[in-house]
Amino acid sequence: MKKIILFSLLCAWAIVMDAQPRIWYVSSTGNMFHGDSWNLPCTFEYALLNAQYGDQIWVKQGNYTIAPQIINTSIKIYGGFSGWEGDVNERFQSGLLYSTINMDVNFIGTNPLIWVNTDPYQLGQCDSSLSFFTLDGFILSDAETDFRNNWGGALRADSIKNLTLNNLVVSFCIASDGGGMYLNNILHGWMENVLFYGNFATNLGGGLFLSYCTDFTMVNTAFTTNNIAY
Repeated sequence: MKKIILFSLLCAWAIVMDAQPRIWYVSSTGNMFHGDSWNLPCTFEYALLNAQYGDQIWVKQGNYTIAPQIINTSIKIYGGFSGWEGDVNERFQSGLLYSTINMDVNFIGTNPLIWVNTDPYQLGQCDSSLSFFTLDGFILSDAETDFRNNWGGALRADSIKNLTLNNLVVSFCIASDGGGMYLNNILHGWMENVLFYGNFATNLGGGLFLSYCTDFTMVNTAFTTNNIAY
């Protein structure tokens, strides 16, 4: 009986250890099936596709042209790395330089560039919320949504308990509401060092549209030359 209990405990421990969050290392020259270190980075899209709850994605400085991405789990995405850092805050030792994400021209007029949602095709607010989502250290640009998913050109985020958006530039994006970003049903939100410029909305919120955000703080956030259709 003791052997059975010990074996069960060892199995449970192994499952917990296997489920520990990991860091995905990304560079513009990364390959599929890697991502374990700066020496073996993966592509940005591969990391987004495979990241699990609690994982972090570290993105090296550079330009990334990607198809629209749907994220339905709680992760943290950091850009602006030089490619040697072992800690997120080490990005600032030589001055944070952003990683740039552009929408692939073949997907212009489809989904937002990044769409964070537990059930992205459910209309209205979701029944369940993500625990958290962080995006930090990026330039998001040249994104445009279609007639159906037309909220938030660069970023659309729905139903998140803790949303953190830091060190971002959002530029030249187009949507119906929230040309740059559309944030909906956010319980606690923090936005710091974010610039919205040159975005356009055909309806409301040229740079940013907030909907049902109950506790949202903006620090050092600026808006310039964002426009709406009327």
